[in-house]
Order: sequence, then C-alpha cells, then structure tokens
Amino acid sequence: MAPTITFPPQAAIEILDGSNWPSWSSRMLALLRMNGLRDHVLGPGPATPSADWTAQEGMLLGVLEVYIQKDVWIAVASDTTFPTCKAKWDELKRIYGGVGQMSTFNVWISLTGTALDESKPMLPQLQKLNDARAMLSSNNMEITDLQFSFILLKALPESYSTVTTTVLAGGAPSSLTLLIMQEWILNEESRWAGSTTLLNKVAPVKIRSDKKDIKCYYCQKSGHKSNECQKKKQDAEEKKEKEKAAATAAQLNKVVNAHVLVPTTARITEIPDNEDNIRVFLYSVACPKWLVDSGATHHISLVHSDFVQYTLTLGIVSLGGRAELAQIGIGTIAIQAQIGDRVARITLHNVLHVPDADMHYFSITVLLE
Repeated sequence: MAPTITFPPQAAIEILDGSNWPSWSSRMLALLRMNGLRDHVLGPGPATPSADWTAQEGMLLGVLEVYIQKDVWIAVASDTTFPTCKAKWDELKRIYGGVGQMSTFNVWISLTGTALDESKPMLPQLQKLNDARAMLSSNNMEITDLQFSFILLKALPESYSTVTTTVLAGGAPSSLTLLIMQEWILNEESRWAGSTTLLNKVAPVKIRSDKKDIKCYYCQKSGHKSNECQKKKQDAEEKKEKEKAAATAAQLNKVVNAHVLVPTTARITEIPDNEDNIRVFLYSVACPKWLVDSGATHHISLVHSDFVQYTLTLGIVSLGGRAELAQIGIGTIAIQAQIGDRVARITLHNVLHVPDADMHYFSITVLLE
C-alpha cells in the first residue's frame, strides 16, 4: 500500500521563500508529526531503511519540493549532495533558520525583492514581510520604520500607485510608520474589492470614530489626531518665534558698531549759557546746550556739522533703556570751554553721530578716562 500524508484544511501550509523559515518549519513539523513522519527530517533514521521508510522518504521529498519556492529548492535539489529529507532539511535550516551572515543575507534579499500579489489577500503577505523584518532584527540588523515603509512601497503592485503617490506626497518621511502603511494598503485593497467583497478574507482596516481609540502620531497620545494636536501647534508657534528672533539677531549682527549707554542713577545736569556759578560752558555751532551725563559711555551729537572729522559707521545706541536709536557716523568735535577769563579749545574724539537723539550728550565717564 502506497504511503499517504493528510493535510487538514486549517493547516494552511505556506510556501518557504527564505524569509519565513520560523513559521513555515513549525507548521511543517506539526503536519509531519500528525502523519508520523517527523523522524524523516529530525532523525535519527533507521540504520537499515525498510521498504516502507524508503517509500515514505520519496513521498516526503515530493511534498517538500511542492512547498518550497523554486529558487530556494535549488540550494538542496541535488540528491547526491543531500540524499535524504533530513539532509535537505538541515541545509535549509542552516541557510534560512540560523543566526549568521548567510541567513541574514538571504532574508534581506528575500525582503527587499518581494513583490506583493494583488490577487491574494494583502494582510498575510504583509505579515510575512514583518516576520522577515523581525528575523533580521534578531540577527542584529535593525530596519527603521522609514526604511521598511519604503520597502513596502517598492513591493506594491502597479495598481496601488495611488497609495505610493499619496504617501510620498504627504508629510515628512519621518512620519511614516508600519501601521500607517498597512492601513493605506488594506484600505486600498478594500476599495478595489468593493463594499460587498472583502477579498476572503481579510477584514478591511476599521476607521475608528471613538476618540479614545485614536492616537496622535505627533505626540503619541490618544484622544486626538495629529492635525488637532495642541502640542504640534504650540511647537510650530515656538519654532516660528525662534526663527523670527534668529532673523532679527542676524540682522543686528550685520551692524558694524554697537554702543550702549548704560542706565544709571547718575544725575543729569543741563548747563545753561548764563549760569555764573558754573565754571565750564559747553557749546557747539548747531546746538549750544549739552547734557552732562555720568552714565553715558560715549559723547553724542545729533548734528552733522559739529564734526571736524567724520566717518560713516553704522551702529545702535540705547538711551538709558529707552528707544534704541541708529548711529550713522563717528568722528571728532572741537568745542570751546570758557574757564574763568580765558577760553580753551577742547577736542572730543569718538563722538557718535545719532540724528534722532533729543540732545547732545557729554560723557563724564569718557572725560574721566
């Protein structure tokens, strides 16, 4: 009587493609156990094979060839090199089931070369790709969500070009996740199948209306979508403010010269022309009155004609914490000071020209220095 092997309908044995060894081998071993054939791949076999054993071996070789992808089977097809089911099984396990460079390389090739089949349910195919990613991860070869999303886009059939275009055109690449990609693909599958046909099969992704089940991909919190995320809006506003401040700082950095008049509690005294008890009288051609300021760090004039030497120099000055004014030049001013009965000529150097100042400023600090 010829040997037989029984396949229960629920067994759902998949094809070994090199990336799915863990799931394929476990199901195949369960099937062989049910049929009493497990020793053919795990051993040890009989020292002297009987006729029944030999017949079972031949039948099982055929089963393995049927459930192994052609390009994978080629590696163990030689009956000379791998004469028994166990020899072929051990070699397949070494190539696709072990931890090492060969296994990692083959799984990587299988993963990146996968093409999703639109005629078959998408969810099992996506799960198979995810299993391959997990296997690579266990072999210390991590694949990021962004890399895996791009692999999925490459694997999509041409009829899913809408998904590819939509994903690539929307949002930052860093926002792509496996969940988002899977929802796009399965929703597109449902759209192609129509509202009455669900491809077998796989329930389409349910768009949840319950707020508590919604998760924001920006802040990772539940209860809202990313376009409703307050943290996202706040971060965007803060970023805008920082960019504005940086632009302002960059503009100010272009100024050649910047001077600050330090605010102090020093008393500012106006020196009039006709005060007899004041021994020093300061005046200029355009404005005879000056403010003597012990808190000023520079002399300041608002009249260009005061200067006997002048250089165009841009800068910013702050009048004691009040409005910042533009400095447009710097130079030398010659003034006359009446000391007793004689008039002395005094030269002030590095005087700032600030046209919008409300008064001339005479710096006591500069004078003392």
